[in-house]
Amino acid sequence: MSTDFSLIKNFYKQMVPELRDESWLELQNMFTIRHLRKGDFVSKSGEIVKQVTFFNNGYGRFYYNIDGKESVGAFFQKGDYICDYESFLTQKPGLVNIDVLADSELIELSFDNMQYSYKHFPEFQKFGRVMAEFLYLMLSSRNASLLLKTPEQRYLDFVSNSPHLLQLVPQYMIASYLGVTPEALSRIRKRLSS
Repeated sequence: MSTDFSLIKNFYKQMVPELRDESWLELQNMFTIRHLRKGDFVSKSGEIVKQVTFFNNGYGRFYYNIDGKESVGAFFQKGDYICDYESFLTQKPGLVNIDVLADSELIELSFDNMQYSYKHFPEFQKFGRVMAEFLYLMLSSRNASLLLKTPEQRYLDFVSNSPHLLQLVPQYMIASYLGVTPEALSRIRKRLSS
């Protein structure tokens, strides 16, 4: 089965509307495709991340392992880019685990190919800048949410932004993402439904 590149192409075109078709085709030729089964890792803590990953289908999570306990930082789904960016940018071992929660098709771009695209295609320099700004805003929003919002507000935001994940992701992972215990999440859901 051949890979459909329309979703990732639309992603790039949204970030860089002036993306030329010939530049896109050059980039598409640099992509590699990876198929993972539920429970497989995109990358593991302690590894050097050598590629950025686009979820062409499926979904997964980004988490830290702290004293044997998983702390979920984000969920990713079809149409999202994911990576331990610190490891990718520094080419040093990362601290993050990224695994898939369903069978997934990933489109990946290596560190070397990204550097090549920045050097030879101005549109991709802009894409890199816009993507960095997007990631900064996402991280800033996540930190503000954890510091300034109540667990109930964070839950309502999650329901509003990712309602389909409520049925797909185990409750203990959602609780971890919200920064509460599974029991506390159960109480929040009960209070909000009554």
